[in-house]
Amino acid sequence: ALSAAQAPGAVAVVPDNDDGAFSGTETITDNGGNTATGPATITGGFTIDNIAPTIGVAGSVALNTDNNVNGWANINDTVDYTDPTPGAADGDTFTVDFSGLTGNAAATSAGNSHTVTAGAFNGAIQFTETVTDNAGNAVTGSTAPALNVNNNAPGALTATNVTLTSTEKSKAVDITINFTTTAALPADGQIEVVFPAGFDVSAASYINVASLNNIDGGFGAFTVAGQSVTIPRDGLGAIVPGSTAVTLGFGMAVNPATTGATGAYAISTEDNIGNTIDEDTNVAGDTITAPGGATCGNGTCDAGETTASCPADCAGGGGGGGGGGGGSNTAPASNSNTATSSISSQVSGTIQGDQTYSRPLQLDANMIVNNSAQLTGENAEIVLKPNSQSTVSATIPPNTTVTGSEGWDGEISPPIIKSTTIISATGEPIEGTDTELARADVDAVVKIGSTNNVSLTFSNDVMLEIPVDLPDGTSIRVLFSQDGLTWEDFGTAVVVDGVVQVITDHFSYFALSQSLADVLGEGPTMGTYVAATTATFADIVGHWAESYIEDIYDQGIASGKSATSFAPNDNITRAELTKIAVNAFDYDVPSSVSSTPFVDVSADTWYAPYIKTAKDAGIVSGYENNVFSPNGMVNRAEALKILLGAAGIDVSDTTPDFGDVPTDSWFASYVGYAQNNGIVGGYSDGTFGPGNYITRAEVAKIVVKIMDMQ
Repeated sequence: ALSAAQAPGAVAVVPDNDDGAFSGTETITDNGGNTATGPATITGGFTIDNIAPTIGVAGSVALNTDNNVNGWANINDTVDYTDPTPGAADGDTFTVDFSGLTGNAAATSAGNSHTVTAGAFNGAIQFTETVTDNAGNAVTGSTAPALNVNNNAPGALTATNVTLTSTEKSKAVDITINFTTTAALPADGQIEVVFPAGFDVSAASYINVASLNNIDGGFGAFTVAGQSVTIPRDGLGAIVPGSTAVTLGFGMAVNPATTGATGAYAISTEDNIGNTIDEDTNVAGDTITAPGGATCGNGTCDAGETTASCPADCAGGGGGGGGGGGGSNTAPASNSNTATSSISSQVSGTIQGDQTYSRPLQLDANMIVNNSAQLTGENAEIVLKPNSQSTVSATIPPNTTVTGSEGWDGEISPPIIKSTTIISATGEPIEGTDTELARADVDAVVKIGSTNNVSLTFSNDVMLEIPVDLPDGTSIRVLFSQDGLTWEDFGTAVVVDGVVQVITDHFSYFALSQSLADVLGEGPTMGTYVAATTATFADIVGHWAESYIEDIYDQGIASGKSATSFAPNDNITRAELTKIAVNAFDYDVPSSVSSTPFVDVSADTWYAPYIKTAKDAGIVSGYENNVFSPNGMVNRAEALKILLGAAGIDVSDTTPDFGDVPTDSWFASYVGYAQNNGIVGGYSDGTFGPGNYITRAEVAKIVVKIMDMQ
């Protein structure tokens, strides 16, 4: 394009879509309109690049490493940049502005994957990309599609703690976590707990409703990945504000198989896709112990440790120089009837609720007044055994006071079967008779009470169960001794299922003799064990279910939460419902079990006999991987199935009349039967709420209604 005003032969370049070596024709026009043309003459030569670059298809940014597996770019994730497709290529180069993502204002696709750093993004982000040609011409655009990014630096959880129900190795435990939030936890947020190596968390699946504080609403299905357990909220509860102290109990995990210190736990609060809100990645770990509380490596061969399990502490020492080696101190086996742990279970107040103890009890000094202590509350029955699988036991009923003679230090030892060699071969006197108790007469000797021969008496009769190797129906004479030297005739008992029951209100030595049953003639009459006493629950007075609760309590079907509380409005747990089901419909429940069919039900828990009975009877089946979730909650449909099944009721060919109970659902026949027979009535809006958690009061009513039909 040549202007007549310019000097002849000059060339001015304007954008004309040329690119390359210049060639052309120039035209001269004078003021009369006369023109002349000729080839353009260029001195020195030049090329032209006046095409502005364009973007045909936008470039993209994608996740390369997704550490949280949530589809979002979070801190420490990596991303890749893919070049755009240019509209006109001319030696173009491509960069993207990652200054808010990785700190690199001119990242390229040629670089390695880019690591996300802390920033202020939280949402769907498109990044600015620049295309530059070889002449320095540039054009900008936005990457597509948008990438979800949250690279906000997490806040700090404070006051964090993890508590296990037991630190015994290889034991199934429930977990309670505590933390204080910095930022708010959304109603649909989640909590993640990462366990140290060695824990098995594969069966984590339920919430302990009794261990919740400052966090309400329900929870969704847990997600377990490796050592991580993620517990989602269901969006129905309130937001947990910042600066809130939270307690959350859940189950279950299995402790590491080796003793000693674990690594640290990690706890984090997250949004509903896993973006971290607050966290503490260094929560103090635990010390895993052997049965009885022992810790391998402390230099002492404690109860629960053996030469095989802890050679560092228990292996015999070799002699040298002036000294010889020591021997091993092998702890009693878990099924031992002849020895117990040297470590006691500490009791700081009156026991409330059924408990089983597999070691001595040590009552706190503040419980003991004038050598007496209130041991059990009005709703507490305790079983005392030497070890978890022992077959000798003592059962102490509710509302029982224990009194020791002068010098009692608060210890209550479990029953221990002693060797008959403690009885003289030539005989020991039996008061009031000319007969002596000789070693050859004795089938079993049991010592129970205290380690220093202090006499213990109880305000209610206690039941001792002593295993014997004698046929059922065999008559046995029971003798009692305070000092193990002089004996008193205590009465006659009969072997049932290989066990002799002795009813007594005092502890010391007891001897069993088949041969003396006839020699001593008719003896004194033993008392009767009373397993329960009447209690009044303050929280059921005036409650709509008061009469139902009193009914099932008076029949020994259900227990309260404490001596004064039934907690009628609490959601019932699977363990509690199972106990009620087998008690209400007359199933034979053993006093203890040596094993259970579920990995999260330890044989020494109070509910193990009920759950095993229910499983054997086909009343309950549990979940995948042999998990029962004893502390998990029960919905209304599940409760009807368990209770009607336990009652042996045929519910086939019954249909419900509730809008929220599909006739083809697995629970329809159970709901239909209960509705048609007046067991349940549903809600005022015509629904049944099959998925709603059922309360202890509602269960009491259903049980009484079913029992009334039989």
